[in-house]
Amino acid sequence: MDYIKDLIDSGDFEMESQTCDLDKVIDENGCFVDDVISHTIICKHCGQAFSCGIVTFRGSGSFRKGR
Repeated sequence: MDYIKDLIDSGDFEMESQTCDLDKVIDENGCFVDDVISHTIICKHCGQAFSCGIVTFRGSGSFRKGR
């Protein structure tokens, strides 16, 4: 999530879609907000989409090109 925040903060990317705010992935009890969390960002220069998906109950995830 920090990587996505850094990309957006750079000004070169913007959030296209998200299942939760980047700063609210963990709730007040210290638990993930959902079993599956996903965010899609878009490059402002070329329009390429990148997706980050996390399956919290399995401890897996990916960051890939595309939606």
